[in-house]
Amino acid sequence: MAKIVKIFETLRNNWKKSVFGTVALVYGVDYLMYSYESRQMMRAYCEAAREIGEAPMPVDCRPRHITVILNPAANKRKAKKEFEEYCAPLLYLAGLSVNVVVTGKEGQARTLIEKLEEATDAIVVAGGDGTLSEAVTGLLRREDGTNVARKMPLGVLPVGKTNSIAKHLFSQSADDRIKLLAEATMAVILEASKPLDVIKFQVLPTDGNEGGKPVYGLAGLEWGAFRDTNARRDKYWYFGGLRGYAAYIFAGFKGEKTITWNVQANMEYSPPCNGCSNCYEQRLDLHPDQAQSKSWWSAFGKRQPGSVVPTVDYRGKVNEDCRTVRKLDVATSDFSLISSNVSKEHNKVPQLQVSFGPEHVSYNDFVKEGWRRENGEDPSRPCKILAKEVKLWPVQAVKHQDNATASSTQDNIPTGPKDIEKWISIDNEDYEVKAVHATLLPNLVKMFYSPHVIIK
Repeated sequence: MAKIVKIFETLRNNWKKSVFGTVALVYGVDYLMYSYESRQMMRAYCEAAREIGEAPMPVDCRPRHITVILNPAANKRKAKKEFEEYCAPLLYLAGLSVNVVVTGKEGQARTLIEKLEEATDAIVVAGGDGTLSEAVTGLLRREDGTNVARKMPLGVLPVGKTNSIAKHLFSQSADDRIKLLAEATMAVILEASKPLDVIKFQVLPTDGNEGGKPVYGLAGLEWGAFRDTNARRDKYWYFGGLRGYAAYIFAGFKGEKTITWNVQANMEYSPPCNGCSNCYEQRLDLHPDQAQSKSWWSAFGKRQPGSVVPTVDYRGKVNEDCRTVRKLDVATSDFSLISSNVSKEHNKVPQLQVSFGPEHVSYNDFVKEGWRRENGEDPSRPCKILAKEVKLWPVQAVKHQDNATASSTQDNIPTGPKDIEKWISIDNEDYEVKAVHATLLPNLVKMFYSPHVIIK
């Protein structure tokens, strides 16, 4: 009994060390348990992949061939290690013929796919949202890109920092990174695919600015204070797992001038359409399948079924609302345009969802909303508009208000000066703010996915 009392006295007299030791012990035990469970889970996935690889194959049938575009710089250069540890073993155990092409610089994934001549059954992107967007852009910029996109599936191995598309394709595994990687890899092996919408972003010609080539995305566009703050979260790396929370505290407290506190734009949009004579020519998903042309992938493309043939002749349907163009002046601190790929609202009519919050936001509301998003809650943007195409013309942000005006709105975060370069995000990649035309291309690409969890 005396020894027990002495132990408690020692702990009480050294309470700081005791607390630190307890926290370290709990963290260590939790880490070891997670590592053990992850190893057991990967063993189960490997067994499932091995069974597929050892299944008998007809003599005249060749192994599937896939081309993996790997971005080693993704997720702070952890992508290559994660691919080799959690994805590659499953692909090889399943008997797939894998050609890994490693990118060496930003934008190279787009160039590689634009110029790809290798015969392959599927293209698999090992990276984040940005690398996936580059791959889709490279594919659709090809002369035969649209035909290829509708026939040959794409895969994504979410080894990037932001993986919004993968987390929606494999939503049941989104909270466990290792399980997410394994499920995404097994989806490639099992070949289940479904069509996803694509958003075409084309810069609108303005004074001194030509349109240029389009960029294609699967998730959407973000613009404003919350987007800018989230992009700066790594600046507060010394806060560890709390860096996201710290970013909102300091951004709002300092009234960062490099953050877009006021988004101002003139917007034109057309309402969604389920298919009619007006949009028939632009909507390839309304067309019967065309005869497959000979191209670099055709010799290996017979394995995958074609797109679903529409049962309705949309050339005879009339929808007067499809031609409608509506105008709106946007003034907000938070602007978002997303596809149904990442929206939780499931609608049969293909559509873009435009949403934005209030024009001014107080410091308390800014931090509160930022912390909500850090906790995984959906953004609070009360104004929502549905559209099939959107045109945005940014308006130069106004300068700081004078002291008299500022004093009457002291609870609001100040507006940044107009001479600072502003940015938007397309699929979590940074682009300079310019006038842009966003067009929805429904069901244009086929992506591997899992209809259910492979290993529970």
